[in-house]
Amino acid sequence: MLSEDKSRAAEAVATALIRGLTGAGGLPHLRLYQPGAGEISFDEHWLLSALSAATREDTDSLTFLLASRLPVVSQSQN
Repeated sequence: MLSEDKSRAAEAVATALIRGLTGAGGLPHLRLYQPGAGEISFDEHWLLSALSAATREDTDSLTFLLASRLPVVSQSQN
């Protein structure tokens, strides 16, 4: 959706998600562990879920995930 090259599409979606949410005041302090860590943080799990929903084109799940992290004032009232 954000890149013609499927190998770069997930990176493009992740970048847009983080930039968009940070700009909306939603995710100012993400907890991301180093690559290879034995566990993943809540934020990493959330991002993986959002990327998975975007990849599946599951807009209901993606909308739910975004709404669960964005402040109410930042959410669209459409």
